[in-house]
Amino acid sequence: MTKRPHQPSAVSRPHAEPPRRLARLALSAAFASMSLLGATRACLAEQRLICWGFQVFDQDLMRNAVSIGVGSFHSMALRADGSLVSWGIPDATFTSDPRDRTHVRQAVGGYFHTIALHDDGTVSLLGIPSISEIRPPSDLSHVRSISGNTYHWMAVLDDDTVRAFGSNSSQQVTVPSDLPPVRASDCGYSHSIVLLQSGAIRAWGSNTRGQCTVPATLGMATQVAAGPTHSLALGVDGLVTAWGGNTMGECNVPVTLGPCKQISGGRGSGGNASLALRVDGTVACWGDVQPVPPDGLVNVVQVAAGEDFAVALQATGNVVAWGWSANGQCGVGNGRRAVQVATGVRHGLSLLEDGTVAAWGANSVMVGGRSGSVEVPTGLTDVVRVAAGTYHSIAVRRDGSVVCWGLNTDKQCNVPAGTAGVVSAAGGDRHTAVMRTDGSVTGWGNSYVPAPGGATPAISIACTNSSTMVVRPSGAIAIWGRASSASESMRPGDLTDATQLAGGSDHVVALRSTGQVLSWGSNARGQATTPAGLPAATQVAAGPRHSIALHADGRVSAWGDNKGESLAADSMQSTVPGWVRNVTFVAGMEAQTVLLMDVSDCDADGIEDSWTIQRGVWDMNRNWVPDSCERTFGDLDMTGVIDLGDIALIMMDFGPCAGCPTDLDGNGVVDMGDVSLLLVAFGPTA
Repeated sequence: MTKRPHQPSAVSRPHAEPPRRLARLALSAAFASMSLLGATRACLAEQRLICWGFQVFDQDLMRNAVSIGVGSFHSMALRADGSLVSWGIPDATFTSDPRDRTHVRQAVGGYFHTIALHDDGTVSLLGIPSISEIRPPSDLSHVRSISGNTYHWMAVLDDDTVRAFGSNSSQQVTVPSDLPPVRASDCGYSHSIVLLQSGAIRAWGSNTRGQCTVPATLGMATQVAAGPTHSLALGVDGLVTAWGGNTMGECNVPVTLGPCKQISGGRGSGGNASLALRVDGTVACWGDVQPVPPDGLVNVVQVAAGEDFAVALQATGNVVAWGWSANGQCGVGNGRRAVQVATGVRHGLSLLEDGTVAAWGANSVMVGGRSGSVEVPTGLTDVVRVAAGTYHSIAVRRDGSVVCWGLNTDKQCNVPAGTAGVVSAAGGDRHTAVMRTDGSVTGWGNSYVPAPGGATPAISIACTNSSTMVVRPSGAIAIWGRASSASESMRPGDLTDATQLAGGSDHVVALRSTGQVLSWGSNARGQATTPAGLPAATQVAAGPRHSIALHADGRVSAWGDNKGESLAADSMQSTVPGWVRNVTFVAGMEAQTVLLMDVSDCDADGIEDSWTIQRGVWDMNRNWVPDSCERTFGDLDMTGVIDLGDIALIMMDFGPCAGCPTDLDGNGVVDMGDVSLLLVAFGPTA
């Protein structure tokens, strides 16, 4: 299975407040202590593609849990009565016999399926196995414990022997004939590991990353765990040791970890994380930082790591899940949030947290007598990244495939057969370019120019109208395309520490590792003239003729065209209103700057709204929303209480600020008059 691009964290927790409330609770005078935004900044700095916040569990489903389990893309919980409940990939929860969900004492998930161990020592298969070998042997009984990963399983029997079944591509289910009595087991993607009754450890199967080479210095253990290509052991002293593949730092055990009582490695081919439950009931995670435990997670009694998500069971019976949740494996949300935005010239795409896509803006275009629509293809799901060309749209799916739609005058939407392993994409005027998991770049469309020698591997990709651009692992950049492109001919020659590129019609905006922003190329509207003294940025974006920078404090800067071309002359896309803050993602289109902000579902369509700046504030469905969801007068941070946080927001905007929500008296200036009005209303707003 192809590893999808790393995704930033979604967080689910029981009895949580609504997402918009949680995201605002930490507002302070300087916004420096916003832990949620801080996590989002880290996501963007590490070139992660999607960020979102809290979801809310269906607690009727999740009460009274006594044990938990995970698969690649689903989660499970056992109740005190032995019943099994699950959520995530629908096929993983399917079973034709309801008895498979009763009298269960352990459940472990694989890829689209679950193995349930019953009280009588028999096992059941739930879901649809991807290979026939996954089905448990018909005579399997007297099972004490079960372990598995994507495609193979091990059962420890009551007589301390092991039976294994499933894929044997690396001899991972070929149990050594001289294996001593076994206490417990776990499975990696294609290797197996067991804890012997003596406390020693044995492993077999794939050893390409050293995952089966048990450290010679490792003493007696009390538990073993496995990730895709790494292994973990919990020593008798409570200390954790990890070895094997270390692609994401999953073997770098934190020096401050301390004594632990349980360990877990991620599932699937992409669960490159390690999870540990400390003796004090708190949780630590390292490696792929996707599943960062939520703040305040305490009293935990069991943990389990899936592919880019994790689940914890608290002593109260509540289940907490966090991480990638496009398939619902982190619970049932109370609304879909826009988590990434891509823009063409007059249309935009919002990637929603459930892996679907919403389109907005101009519904169709006519170029050269041919038309293309922005309407999203029916049934498009499991999307992890969206991109847009001038008049066409691109979606990268979790399995590495690509879907394109819209204007196709130059075959920019003709995805070549067999295109796979894609993690990111970008669109030009009449071409599409994609980056694969190995950093190679390819594309299509009559105007696509293949990558020159030495341009790849790449770690990120972008396009201007006629050029393709990449950042290489070293931080150097490569740009190629039509020889007449100003973005190519005017590029700086000494840029060796780039982390991101963004392209307009024929200009480029680059972000350096220091946060410095550079821009070059066509400069007729000043779009390539980076403002002097621009604060350090965490992300950059570009419209056709203007440039945008997102700063660490959630504020935005823009420069270049401020009037638009074919749209209204008062678009003001480079004039960022003073009230804009808490921004997590920026994009640009003709005569508009697009922001993902901390806002609510203002139009009650089930999608937490994103915003564009064009003669006011609009949500992605282009519904006029006055004053950011019509805030309660004076409750500027929307916490339900008018307090010092609201006064701090006023002080941040002190001075001329026409149209700001902090201008409470509407005189065009945020001043002591507004502070006075706020003091009159000080206290709860209800």
